[in-house]
Amino acid sequence: MKRNVQLTLTLCFSVLLLHAQEDFHSDISKPDYHPASPDAAALGRYGQYNVSLNTGTPEISIPIYTIKVGDFTFPVSISYHASGIKVTDVASRVGLGWSLNAGGVISQNAMGILDGYQSMLNVPQSFNPDCGINNCTTNADYLLAKDIIDSRIYDTEPDLFTYNFLGFAGKYVQTNAGIATLPYSSEITFGDDIIDKKGNRYIFGESETSTVIRTCTSYSKNPLSSGPTAYYLTKVITAMGDTIQLVYEHEIYSYFQSTSSKKYFRNTSAPGTDSSCELPADMSCRDRNSVNAPRLTQIIAPNGVIINFTYTQVRDDLETSSGQYQAKALNSITVTDGGSTSFVYTFEYAVKGTQLGTDGKAATGKRLYLTKFTDKDNGVYAFQYYNWESLPPRDSFSVDHWGYYNGKTNTTLVPSLSLMSFAGADRSVAEFSGLTYGTLQQITYPTKGYTVFDYEGHRPDASGSGYIGGGLRIKTISNYDINSALLTQKKYAYYSGINAGLSDENMVLTYNSDVLIQRKAIEGGGYADTGTARCEFLVLSSTTNPIMAGVDFNSNFQYGKVEVTDYTDALAGKSVFYYSVLDFGTGFPVPQSDGRMEVKLSKEEHYRYNTSTSAYDAQPLTKKEYTYAVLSDNVSQFTNLGEVDNYDQVVGFRIKYDIPEQPGGVAKFSYYHYKYTSIWYYLQTLVETTNDGTNSSVTTTQFAYEKPHAQLTKTTMTNSSGDEMKRVIRYPQDYSTGGIETPSGPSGSIHQEQYRGLPVEDLIFVNDKLVSGQLNKSVLENGFLRMDKKYTMDLSTPTTNSSYPSSNTTSFSLLTGSPYREYFSVVDKDAKGNPIEVLSNGKFRQAMIWDSKKREVLAICENAKYSDIAYTNFDNANKGSWSYTLSSGTGLFGSTGYSSSSGISRSSLDPNVEYKVSLWANGDTGHTPSISYTPSTNTNKLKIFDAGNGWKLYEWVVAKGITSITVSTGGGTTVIDNLRLSPSTSKVITFSYKPLLGLVSKTDPANRSEYYSYDAAGRLTMIQDDYKNVLKTFKYHYIEDIH
Repeated sequence: MKRNVQLTLTLCFSVLLLHAQEDFHSDISKPDYHPASPDAAALGRYGQYNVSLNTGTPEISIPIYTIKVGDFTFPVSISYHASGIKVTDVASRVGLGWSLNAGGVISQNAMGILDGYQSMLNVPQSFNPDCGINNCTTNADYLLAKDIIDSRIYDTEPDLFTYNFLGFAGKYVQTNAGIATLPYSSEITFGDDIIDKKGNRYIFGESETSTVIRTCTSYSKNPLSSGPTAYYLTKVITAMGDTIQLVYEHEIYSYFQSTSSKKYFRNTSAPGTDSSCELPADMSCRDRNSVNAPRLTQIIAPNGVIINFTYTQVRDDLETSSGQYQAKALNSITVTDGGSTSFVYTFEYAVKGTQLGTDGKAATGKRLYLTKFTDKDNGVYAFQYYNWESLPPRDSFSVDHWGYYNGKTNTTLVPSLSLMSFAGADRSVAEFSGLTYGTLQQITYPTKGYTVFDYEGHRPDASGSGYIGGGLRIKTISNYDINSALLTQKKYAYYSGINAGLSDENMVLTYNSDVLIQRKAIEGGGYADTGTARCEFLVLSSTTNPIMAGVDFNSNFQYGKVEVTDYTDALAGKSVFYYSVLDFGTGFPVPQSDGRMEVKLSKEEHYRYNTSTSAYDAQPLTKKEYTYAVLSDNVSQFTNLGEVDNYDQVVGFRIKYDIPEQPGGVAKFSYYHYKYTSIWYYLQTLVETTNDGTNSSVTTTQFAYEKPHAQLTKTTMTNSSGDEMKRVIRYPQDYSTGGIETPSGPSGSIHQEQYRGLPVEDLIFVNDKLVSGQLNKSVLENGFLRMDKKYTMDLSTPTTNSSYPSSNTTSFSLLTGSPYREYFSVVDKDAKGNPIEVLSNGKFRQAMIWDSKKREVLAICENAKYSDIAYTNFDNANKGSWSYTLSSGTGLFGSTGYSSSSGISRSSLDPNVEYKVSLWANGDTGHTPSISYTPSTNTNKLKIFDAGNGWKLYEWVVAKGITSITVSTGGGTTVIDNLRLSPSTSKVITFSYKPLLGLVSKTDPANRSEYYSYDAAGRLTMIQDDYKNVLKTFKYHYIEDIH
């Protein structure tokens, strides 16, 4: 059996396009309770990678297992971020550059002091600690500046939080009003927990703590920061009330984090400088981080699935002690259904690096690499890295401006300064392959085919030559077969750099600053009043700008134009993507002003290759142009805003010593104010142009969003002929009751926010005339939202706009004369809230039987009441309204059947209904299944179908008049399976499931079945019929194994 892996990559603009892909035809179908059929078309293949184009970073993901609970999915995967390995980078539990995605985390980046541990000090705009040559002991701002730096009793900088969990990722800060996302987002809301737009609740109840100790050449400071720095997802409560739990244990370790240095020079060449000025002492500091971190051990799902994470390999690349809290790498993941069924995935590693760190620690010189991943079918995926043995220890001075290895033999991080004839560090970017050291080079699949990643350094200039910096971007992705024959190759070309932020060569290379001090002359150990001395110093730092210390300069490179071509197949065409900056106008271009700008896709063009000219067409085959609306920020950072819809801000203040206070001389400072801004922006217009070389057409779509819920409320699509289609959407926040009712009446708006993303009303207009719409009414039961009724309109004659709206947004009721009619309603539910009987158009009934855990639907019967159906496949504890004593046998295709001679019965039948009973049987010819009923004088008609594989289909139609029925196997070795009861005029579809896999068979109303087989990645590989004939196969082997 061949095995494969799905490698999923995320385009940076994929979320953006969701709105652009809206279906503008109103969906008026009733809810579909059928399980999702295996969908092969949407699944990936080996070697196919998308790239975050504006940054040039391929995000490589290998799925492991996905928990499915109702409509909620909880994926587990590992992913690789291929932007280059920094010298100080520390591996995760799955290797350097890799991440385990299983739940989620909120990380707290302490800016100065951890939020909540000291009082927050709002430094006024008029703050000025520079007191010249005067006695500063009475200068309040001077004394406060020293207090902020030395005593660490004030917190002047808001911490920056990043979140990444189950498809949600972003940043936020804490403000006086609560949480402000950067930029503003309505996808999730923050309170005691986090709630998404569908009503799923996420609880982060496990914390990671770290303590950073700074040791300097002349002293050791108190911890720079100490306390919780990350919070881990511990529970998910879905919108349907199901709970997924995550269990952790803890590990304790420490590691070298960073080095910083500062050197002072007497600038005697400056006019008027006194040569007697005392030179401040040079400073060099090392930071070490001690961490107490949660380690995921188990995920427990309500459907019985349990995922166990096992850690056995001790982390040689970290300083950790033996015992209960020893740091270890992840070695296996085991997925079970709570019983005997299990999938096992394993991980193997190599530890590289033999040099000791400059701190004398062996761990500082070692790095953990993932080398193999083995799936549940023993398919092995091997990983190779560029020069993985050549990276220096993590405290090496051989680093470029951004922290990547440059191969230079530096003895300090302070760069050279020719002005002072100082021979310091060479911080230039490696022109050789050192920039790629330690980065993923190749993935080899179980088929022995492989993919090779070729990188190049970022170049901010549009020419693609000259200065290099900022890590790696992907250049080519090449796929080979087992014989190393090239199959496909994609090339990426980058133009027109957008340096949003600090990715500018001049800023990055500024390591020095001038400091001027006017101090009083010293005579006899005291101050003299006879004059002053002018002291000017040059301060040279190991960071690009001392006051910007702690800023991550990686991932700031953005490209305004990216071209993608398939080098091996010109006929595949060429695509060009353009990006632009949304500048929110904060006016504070400092790295802490997060949220002030975003880089978004502005245009994409797709060209056809013309075989007659052997070139790409001059005009694109298709073109899409995007424009955005931005809530501008013209507010002073010191203004008290109060509450403003979809906008918030928080002001921070950063201050550093240029020179500490000296005997006879005052301190000098660098400082500034900045702010984080949470500003709303959204896609406003999409213009789509198609051109076949002769004719062209243009479609324009406008998107409207309403405050304060910031959700799509109107789309207007106009074509080249001037025809217009408009869609209007309303949400729970648009109704005083939230569009929610309880059995006893309106419930108020308590759940408007929790279920804010679920549309209530959806209307379609063509040329300003209402043509169709739907209205959803829900009920609130036990704190959770359930669909109750759906109203729809399908107008034969479109009405004018005067009849809009058709529902009352105040009382959630239909307006007089409304064209709405009840289309769908829930008649009855089970204890879990699953519908077991629904009604459409007031006359068509549908009944459902769910499994014992109320998670999966086992049978759906059209044109029947729930009281008139029964079904069991003997695989599930739910007997499906039959009554029998459990007895196992081998059923269809190895499933569980029923072999007892005891009867299977059903009572309380409707004597006015003609019933149909069917089953499959396999056994000796002398013992055949039969039925009996009350009254026994009734009649039936029997049909038998021989499948030719030992199994026969028995089907009885029983005349009206019976009130109970009993089914017998006939004894002997006979086994029966898939036992159905329903009205003879109904149509039944039944489903079977396997633990961990999901749907494995579907049987239609004619009792013909399809059987589904899956590969190690859980993807559909084969469909078979009742005879085990292969109806269809699915191959995902982009790189084929050759025998």
